[in-house]
Amino acid sequence: MTLLVKKPRKRKALSLFDLNNPHAIVEVRNSKTDKSTIPSDTCIDYYFKRVWHTPPFTSMNCPSCGEKMFLKRNNQDIEDDRTMVGAHVELVMYPFMKYILPLCKSCNDKKLALRPFWISKSSLYPLSRRR
Repeated sequence: MTLLVKKPRKRKALSLFDLNNPHAIVEVRNSKTDKSTIPSDTCIDYYFKRVWHTPPFTSMNCPSCGEKMFLKRNNQDIEDDRTMVGAHVELVMYPFMKYILPLCKSCNDKKLALRPFWISKSSLYPLSRRR
């Protein structure tokens, strides 16, 4: 008897030209941030205004761990690790490309210990570059 086992699909390495496709699936990891970072609430508002063109959602699933996370200002009684924060992430293949993405506070606090995860390119918003 033969068992059909689904092999994990290998993802093709993306070139910089493939990154123009908003439907591309990219591998990201948590990025180091310096001391002059933008406050989390400001990042969340900025992200939802630019990507979804709406006020921030009150809850959504964390793209890294899959747990439900909540907007702190609407739910004052939730645990701190389930709070939605605006995290800075970078592409694994091109670490100079940095983006904003909502993550739960628990995943964001892990910084470099958080393992990379896959997400649609359209879910990311580029971090503005400083001059």
